[in-house]
Amino acid sequence: MFQVKEQKCPVCQKQFSDDDDVVHCPVCGTPHHRDCYFLTGACANKALHGNGFTYQPEPVATQDEPVEIDTTSIQGQLRAKDIETVAAVTSSELKCSVCGTNNPNGTLFCEKCGKAFGKKEHTARSKPDNAPSQAAYDHFFDMGIVTPDEVIDDIPVKDWVTYIGSTSPYYLYHFKKQDSPTKRALSFPLTAAVLPSFYFLYRRMWFIAIIVIILEAILQVPMAINMYNNFADIPTSPVFSDIVYYSQTVSYILRILSGFFAVKLFRKSAGNKIKRLKKTSVKEEDYSSKLRKLSGPSKLVFGLVFAYLILEICVLSLLFV
Repeated sequence: MFQVKEQKCPVCQKQFSDDDDVVHCPVCGTPHHRDCYFLTGACANKALHGNGFTYQPEPVATQDEPVEIDTTSIQGQLRAKDIETVAAVTSSELKCSVCGTNNPNGTLFCEKCGKAFGKKEHTARSKPDNAPSQAAYDHFFDMGIVTPDEVIDDIPVKDWVTYIGSTSPYYLYHFKKQDSPTKRALSFPLTAAVLPSFYFLYRRMWFIAIIVIILEAILQVPMAINMYNNFADIPTSPVFSDIVYYSQTVSYILRILSGFFAVKLFRKSAGNKIKRLKKTSVKEEDYSSKLRKLSGPSKLVFGLVFAYLILEICVLSLLFV
């Protein structure tokens, strides 16, 4: 039996450690990080299963013995191809073969014309702070879940990637599931259920966030009054106790619904913003520039959430004075 810690995950290309949560493909035995396997939704070597493919561990190099690759096997040919690609690294930029634009290293699509860059065209494994892992996205494309030229809600995938940022593989995976014939669209971001107002603010869904904040504040009033009554030894009527109970029940229901509908709401909100930005931009360069400025989660949200928490603490403090 080979040592898993001497191998690399085929999705993120990181070497396994003793503490990693590793799962093996039940068909070919390929090891993956559990999170990476969930990201792609299937084995990274699924395309090879029909050929009777069985995972073979990579040979481990020693100080005196170089690694020999068996190029007669499909897996060996793929490894040799990857080594050749990495050895060909010579620059820090990607030059588009269509329009000639130089793009930052690690970019998935040309910033000017939108051409999708393949694995060979990438000059290094490094990536921008807000870009998804190239290795993960290569396998994302390979699994057929999404393709570089695909359109979702009349928006090119490259625009979705630019707007969503580093978590785009997760959201695009669920977008595709929502559009699948089986309609297996179940998604439940834990943050949206635990901190719904924070999640919606973080994802720039301002209107929904304001509604959730108002509802949460209203639903917490009976609880705050009840806490004050308990602290001040003020008797609480049975009717008011029922109000506290039902307000907390509604609050829990609101959180559960936020978790279940978070991805769908984000898809609708983000899609409307991208389309509106496209419609109001005179030139393609202006559209791309504005889209990059809006990419990723909101940096303003941390200040807003902090202010909200301070305000909530102040209100509770006044009730106990």
